Amino acid sequence: MLVFGLALLGCKPAEQTTPTPELPTDTSDTDIPWVDTGVFRPDNTGSVALGNDVPLHTVILEQSGIWNLSGNPYNALIGSFRVREVVDNQVPDTAVTGDTADDLACNVRFSMQGTPAPQPNGCPNCSHVWDIQFTIDADSETGTGACVDPDLPQDGDTWRMGFAQGQAVIFFNFYGTGIYVPWWGAVQSGDSVVFEWSRELAIALEEDDQ
Repeated sequence: MLVFGLALLGCKPAEQTTPTPELPTDTSDTDIPWVDTGVFRPDNTGSVALGNDVPLHTVILEQSGIWNLSGNPYNALIGSFRVREVVDNQVPDTAVTGDTADDLACNVRFSMQGTPAPQPNGCPNCSHVWDIQFTIDADSETGTGACVDPDLPQDGDTWRMGFAQGQAVIFFNFYGTGIYVPWWGAVQSGDSVVFEWSRELAIALEEDDQ
């Protein structure tokens, strides 16, 4: 499957009635107060009006899981992580298949095991930071091969992730770059951190190109 991004059409600005001032040629001293990570994982901002460009197909990406923490201070993490992708809202009929999991192309279950990340860990707002290994469960319905989301852990991967309780977000040290990006919305209750994330994207299926 090939994922297409959707772009909003902006309004055309009014024509200028005064001359545009000449921009300075020397910008070497300009400070840039941000870092472009190339990552765009936005919050859901509601429906987007697509006009006549209505996609033929859509996919809903669903990710959820839980961290269970132990120790005082915390020194161990075990958890589970579930990935499901539903194309065109077509969840298999349980009356026929007996289980919705059987016919989804992407329905992956991971186990997670984590150890505290060494200090300093580079995540200043995080309550705790972990090196987490992801393992696909032996009885997982599928692997990740047919999943649309390109940013999924693979079997055996270790990701450094931190939980910021004040922001209710789990951050991901993006592929070891040292740049922490918000990854999942999360809430801690007692010694458990529950997280989830979902998006709906337009896609093209292989038969659309034939």
